[in-house]
Amino acid sequence: MARRFRARWTSCRRTSCRASRPLRRTWTRSRPWIRASGPRTPPRPPSASTSGCCGSAPLRFDHARAACVRPRPPRQAPDRIRRAAACRKGKDMKIGLLGVLVNQVDRLRKFWDFPYEIVDLSTPAPAGGKHRVDVLLSVVFKPEHAALVDFRLLQATGVGVDGIDFSALPPAAWVCNMYHHEGPIAEYCILAMLAREVGWTALTTTPFRDDWSELFFTRARHGEIAGKTLGIVGFGHIGKALARRATAMGMKVVATASRAKPASDGAEWIKGPEDLGELLATSDYVVVCCELTERTRGMIAAAELARMKRDAVIINVARGPIIDEQALYGALAEKRIGGAVLDVWYANPSARGDGVLPSTLRFDLLDNVVATPYVSAWTEQLGDRRYSDVARNIRNLIEGRPLMNVVRAPQDS
Repeated sequence: MARRFRARWTSCRRTSCRASRPLRRTWTRSRPWIRASGPRTPPRPPSASTSGCCGSAPLRFDHARAACVRPRPPRQAPDRIRRAAACRKGKDMKIGLLGVLVNQVDRLRKFWDFPYEIVDLSTPAPAGGKHRVDVLLSVVFKPEHAALVDFRLLQATGVGVDGIDFSALPPAAWVCNMYHHEGPIAEYCILAMLAREVGWTALTTTPFRDDWSELFFTRARHGEIAGKTLGIVGFGHIGKALARRATAMGMKVVATASRAKPASDGAEWIKGPEDLGELLATSDYVVVCCELTERTRGMIAAAELARMKRDAVIINVARGPIIDEQALYGALAEKRIGGAVLDVWYANPSARGDGVLPSTLRFDLLDNVVATPYVSAWTEQLGDRRYSDVARNIRNLIEGRPLMNVVRAPQDS
């Protein structure tokens, strides 16, 4: 026992700061038995007010390491954020809303517990030539908007930033996005697969009172998703949430991502984009949930669709242009694949009544297509979760804390 305490005390003497040595010398000089046989009790920790040569932070005694250590300083936000926060403390945050978010202002402000001023960007700019706000809430930013408003943070209320022209942004602006959409979209995909296998609509619309005995003895069998192979193109937030749910329901899950990764979240393998053909050839259901970039635009074209099984179904919940429009229509019209569930399209309206069509082709006339108007994540709960995070990120900006979900940091040095 004495040997163990002597070793710990020696370690403490070697690793602690010079400033605490007088305290130990006084402590040992009044206890002569320590030099002869080692301490009979654990060493007393130095005073919390003791500071040494390594800085001004107080020392503390770490019993696990038997040494005096200096606490690690708390994580600091980048200088840009702290300088911006110092300018805004005690002032109202100027928040500008652009596009469809103007209609969500009442819902947004429920989560704002800080002083704020809403700037109407549809009104003429002041004499300076631009509206100047602290935060711009929008999912789009085009070159024409650059002449309208200047800001420090562009907070997107969704995950997709393909509607933002990054070259038109102010160099000193931050860009952040939001998530929380993965759960509803994963549920939508599970529903789409179950609806096809079980045929729920056909089952519930069968006339029940016509002839019960005839219906009972002639009822058709339906399928199940357990044992089917699900291929996920894009293994981010949506892909992982979907893989966990599909695995729980007995499906085999394979995936591709921007690069190969170790298997996780229930997926048997996660390979790179070069193995997309293998995924398409082995899957009964293919869910497209990757982001739209120049690399992924048109990634699934005629050659890729030709590798799918003839009864396979493709589900697109990402962006329409990831699948070649003409190639997809041809494969569906000629029944070269089993079907498609399309929640995203090739054109979106900017206002009510603008006459924009989702596609130049009549997917709605095909009997093997299920079409929905961009609703896979459109739940009541999604808005509250995202708007709560928007408020949290604005508070981070006010208080100089690191921002969440940074897509682009300021470009100035």
